Amino acid sequence: MATAVSAFDQNRTELQSEPNHKYILYVDSAERYIQHAQWTRAEEMIRKALRLSPANPVNTMLFSNLGVCLSAQEKYEDALEAFEIALIRNPRSAITLSSRGRTYIALKRDKEALDDFNAALALDSTLQQTRQLRAHILMINGNIDEAKQDFLSLTRQYPLDYNGPYGLGQCAEIEGNITEALQYYKDAATIEQNTEHQPDIIVAIARTMIDSNMLNEADDVVREGIRQFPRHGMLYLMRAWLHRLRFQNEDEKIDKKLAREYGVEPQIIDLYIPD
Repeated sequence: MATAVSAFDQNRTELQSEPNHKYILYVDSAERYIQHAQWTRAEEMIRKALRLSPANPVNTMLFSNLGVCLSAQEKYEDALEAFEIALIRNPRSAITLSSRGRTYIALKRDKEALDDFNAALALDSTLQQTRQLRAHILMINGNIDEAKQDFLSLTRQYPLDYNGPYGLGQCAEIEGNITEALQYYKDAATIEQNTEHQPDIIVAIARTMIDSNMLNEADDVVREGIRQFPRHGMLYLMRAWLHRLRFQNEDEKIDKKLAREYGVEPQIIDLYIPD
């Protein structure tokens, strides 16, 4: 879940002055393992460095990165302990606060996550992922106006990040402003080129078109989406919904079955197409 933000390069000069070359080797190895998401090996190297030179000032950064490695392995309580040590040594580390906030999200402790994200953004307002995560927490907890401010900040600071307009679309949809939501989703679609996220944007466009009674347009969007992403269950659910609206019962059943086969949970299917 967590993304490591390495500070090794910033401490390279300090490390080179360290007479213990083994310590340098462990730190450099940990950096490489983190870059390749080899969390267990990175944890091992960091712990060896900490044992070898427990008083080294670079260890503040190591404890922060240890927390990231532990969180990535779902050792959340141990990760929180590592972050706590790092923050005792440097309470104004926006990176450590952001990393701990992501761990709190994994533990479903949104209030603590929000506190950390607030503190991190007060120290560094340019933290892109931190602002996105804060906006999401605010949105799902009903603080739509505050969430919109964060999503607007993302669109201004990072115009090539689809999360800004996509989040604004979600907020507009929650508020019932479907036409506005559809335009934001279309804006997100023109920005995002990563195929990992494109299906969700296509689903959002189709959903808002259906809500706007633009059924023929939604047909075209869903058809093209399925052509590009034939194993994305939500696209079949959108098509099943279109079949329901047109009383095409047999086609609806087929697409509901495909939606289930491709991973859509039964409660989500029931939300759109109740039996």
